[in-house]
Amino acid sequence: MKKVWIYVLIAIIIIVVIIVIAIKPESVVEQAEEVPFPEDLTEEESGVVVDLTELELMEGSQDYGELQINKSVDGNELTLNREVYEKGLGTHANSVYKYSLDENYSYFEASFGLDDESSCNNVALFVIQGDGEILYTSEPVRPFQDAVYIKIPVSEIESLSLITEGGDDGINCDHTDWLNPILVP
Repeated sequence: MKKVWIYVLIAIIIIVVIIVIAIKPESVVEQAEEVPFPEDLTEEESGVVVDLTELELMEGSQDYGELQINKSVDGNELTLNREVYEKGLGTHANSVYKYSLDENYSYFEASFGLDDESSCNNVALFVIQGDGEILYTSEPVRPFQDAVYIKIPVSEIESLSLITEGGDDGINCDHTDWLNPILVP
């Protein structure tokens, strides 16, 4: 008799688990709010999303090489942890690139990291300033690390600066990428 109760209890547990699995996804879908990506928004919903790679620089400089649009600092594909990106800014630490926003945007969104051509086990930091004030500073970033995604409010910002800095190990091999950088109204 004891064995029968154990089998009945196991059968009840299995049935409850199946019911929970079958019901839970529907309730989650009903509660979830779909958030469109910027490219999915209509102009009326979002204004015009601006690709930072197409925006004119106010000023900029870097300690090695030159700013590359949609390429790494060495002129190769933007590649981070073996993933290739079509859009972005290929820079090198130490760098500062400043853009005029004129308070027309709500958010700055981008991913960043060290390009795969950075092969020296080096470290870099990524900093975002708005009107000269620090809005964001990354943790130290290393090569072959996944891209770090950020979304920074910039609604009252007139100028945005994207900055990369060498870590404690200097700037050697600090090929820094700002990936898919956009301004969202």
